[in-house]
Amino acid sequence: MKCKVCKKDKELRIGVCFDCAEAESIIGEGLDMWDNGKNGTKEPAKTAMEKLQLLIAKGWGKD
Repeated sequence: MKCKVCKKDKELRIGVCFDCAEAESIIGEGLDMWDNGKNGTKEPAKTAMEKLQLLIAKGWGKD
């Protein structure tokens, strides 16, 4: 099945792939799926820039 967000054919949970669920978590909470935030600590990314840096560290970027 295809992810509701990225439309890629991946393993899904509640219609969304893990990568997209993790990105959503970072955007919403400032923490990844393992509750890690800035620099691998438990401190959430708070600003938009910190969240973007965390997303990039997780492999997100312009293709």
